[in-house]
Amino acid sequence: MTPEGSGSRDGKTLSNAWSINDFNNSNNWTDSDNNDTIDPGDTVYFSGTFKSIIYLKGSGTAGKIITIDGADATLGYDGDWGRGLIRIDGKNFLTIKNFHIDCGYITGTSETHNGIYIKGTNENPSTNITIDNNDITQTVTGIFYGGNVQNLTITRNRFHDLNGSGVRGGKYTYDEWAWPPPKNITIGGAPGMGNSFVNVGYLDSYYNTDAFAHLDHTSDIIFSYNIGYSTKTWWGMTGLYGNNIKNVLVEYNILHSFNADHHRPPIAMKGDLNPCEVHGPYIIRFNHIWNSHGDDKSWGDSSPAFTCSGNWAGLYAYGNNIHDCSSAFGPTLGYSSNKDGCPDSGTAKYLWRDGKDVNDIYIFSNIVSKTQGTAVYTGGYAGNNDSINNVYVFNNTFYKIGTRQTDLGFGYAGTNLFTSSSGIGMTLKGYQYNTHVYRNNLIIDPRPNDTYKLAMKLRSTADNFVNDFNHAYDSSLKNIIIEYRDDSDNSTQVNWGSSSNISADGKSNSIGNPHLKNLNEMDFRLTENSTTLIGTGEKMGTGNIITLEIQGQSYPIPWDFSLGPQTIFSTTDPDKIIIDEVSQNSLGWNRGAYAFVESQDSLGKVKGVKVEAVP
Repeated sequence: MTPEGSGSRDGKTLSNAWSINDFNNSNNWTDSDNNDTIDPGDTVYFSGTFKSIIYLKGSGTAGKIITIDGADATLGYDGDWGRGLIRIDGKNFLTIKNFHIDCGYITGTSETHNGIYIKGTNENPSTNITIDNNDITQTVTGIFYGGNVQNLTITRNRFHDLNGSGVRGGKYTYDEWAWPPPKNITIGGAPGMGNSFVNVGYLDSYYNTDAFAHLDHTSDIIFSYNIGYSTKTWWGMTGLYGNNIKNVLVEYNILHSFNADHHRPPIAMKGDLNPCEVHGPYIIRFNHIWNSHGDDKSWGDSSPAFTCSGNWAGLYAYGNNIHDCSSAFGPTLGYSSNKDGCPDSGTAKYLWRDGKDVNDIYIFSNIVSKTQGTAVYTGGYAGNNDSINNVYVFNNTFYKIGTRQTDLGFGYAGTNLFTSSSGIGMTLKGYQYNTHVYRNNLIIDPRPNDTYKLAMKLRSTADNFVNDFNHAYDSSLKNIIIEYRDDSDNSTQVNWGSSSNISADGKSNSIGNPHLKNLNEMDFRLTENSTTLIGTGEKMGTGNIITLEIQGQSYPIPWDFSLGPQTIFSTTDPDKIIIDEVSQNSLGWNRGAYAFVESQDSLGKVKGVKVEAVP
């Protein structure tokens, strides 16, 4: 295929190539094996520089995929090309690969001027489509999908210098589009298949939901083995932004350096497009995230590495390495307009006090270091009277939490994360918390730039609240503080490890030098001298917390996961993130994110326990 065609134009050789008009002609696509048309199982090769819209007019089959190969092609367009340069509308079993798409700098919204555009309706879904190994730059959005799109796989693409998002899609309400919403969307998905997102999301009238991937109204999402960052000022709105999405796995990603004005968190999950539904669950594991600061460039003055808000339930975040961010985890309630009920029009896009609580938050075995504010906080917007229930924060390692204590004004989720920063924070009223367990966490050098060493800021009036078997240490030997507040915000400060008349205070909390491998080099592995941590933690549970199903595959979430000494968090290659998974129940429950293994020359049997690296 060449722009104008050549020779006899029978399409069988480059010297006799079809033209783009031949390709776009539906009469040249058939469902049977025909040497003169594009049929299931065929590969079409593009060669040259194209300034035309490409329409895919036929489908492959399960055993015979049609492949469109642009290894020798560049796509661009002079003028307004609408929704996409490559358009797929109600087609199936297709692969688009190896194209270079470059249209020069484009402004506009993220729903127009896309590199590749995929649409499906109830009558004509688009299914089983693979977008692989393309280079997409200087469009608005790289790949846009909408409507009934199922089994879309996006792998090995390079998205860079895009005004909008790398990937954007969801369920929309245009008259010509129909339900059901998109399902089974994979972005990356396996080692060697991840995408890169560089300088994606440019400030455009504070349209701050442009992202490496912006996904709405989509279920069964896998976002893994991707790398994303910005190198330019004003670029990098956010990493993964999802609103009203369900059954989500985010793992083995490297996300860092968000420089855009009013950028959002690297991973932001919301549930406010339809207040009548509850969204989630989310598995967030084995990601390396850094350099997302809370300052005059971030949305709401803060930028946690991960946040959930709105109507949602089910967060399972473990084995992540987060550092040099505003904060680490910010699961919260949503907006409130001081109205009750579940409206379906007008301001229904934003949550009212609808009685849908947030349930089931498990944050464990993460490494969090050098955050400006609180490492883990649970909160919500003023006036929202819903509750956050069943929260378990355990076996995390927190180092130098609260490096910034200056007041920035409005703080995300209704609290200033910096003036009151700590390892763990609770900002709602006591009656809005039910069953919160903080256990086996290691907190080192909290608020390092302040004489006030606040390790936890907790709500003493919360129901079923447990704070025990945590360990703290301040290298300057200052007293470490736990601050309790009642619902009138009257505070009581308690020295870590001391007794008090507050029933929730610190049973079996300990204090002292943890003797980790090398704090100066951010090496938080345990040593044989870490006797205050080894085997002194409290058991959380056996078996699995829950088993979730995403894209038909089961994902058991274990109670007793911890990081082994062979764990590696690469800064450049997601494929080189190695998670050395160790069972706490096998070796004994420690405090902090790491297990202790006396000697380990290679992955294999240690003290009778098989330790395996997750690929």
